[in-house]
Order: sequence, then structure tokens, then C-alpha cells
Amino acid sequence: MKKISDKEDLSEFSWKRQDFIDHGEGIPTVLEKDKAHTYGEVASEAEIFDWLVETNKVFRLIKETDKTIFNNLYSEYIIDLEYLCKIGKFEETKMPELKEILNFEI
Repeated sequence: MKKISDKEDLSEFSWKRQDFIDHGEGIPTVLEKDKAHTYGEVASEAEIFDWLVETNKVFRLIKETDKTIFNNLYSEYIIDLEYLCKIGKFEETKMPELKEILNFEI
């Protein structure tokens, strides 16, 4: 999740190809030729699972060392989850479980 404007914070999963270019971020492979969809719309289940695994690992490390950074990243994680749920990548009933990312046994 990155700040796109002064008015709102948006999940990187809501970014289209041009948003990644505008923010100097690497374009995800699935968006290299796709200008119409958001990253979340075209991300595969495997990519989203990998993101959850990596987020879990990072959160476990950061929680022990810097609570402020953890809290900031966790807020961004929730924004990502909400966007992915909104576009149908997760069912609403899974949200409470997904919010408890530190309890994942991966």
C-alpha cells in the first residue's frame, strides 16, 4: 500500500499498470501488457497466497523489533485485505481470520 494522493491511501492491489510507473515501482509481471485492470484483479491465487506468506514472515520479525513499524504496516495490510475482499478475492467471512495474520501457521 502506498500513498497515491494527499486525500487517500489505497492498496497497491488497486493500482493499475500506470500507477506503478507513476510511483517508480516495478510493474508486476501480470500487468506488463495489461493497462485496464488492477493488480488485485489479475493476481492469481498463488500470488496472493505468496503475499500472505511473506507478510506473515515480515510481521513476525517486525513485531518483535519495532511495534510502530508493525502497526503502520498492519494498517496497510488491512487496506489491502479490504480491497481484495471488495473485488471478490476473499469472502467477507474470511476477513476476521485473515486479519489475525500472526496466528497463521504457514
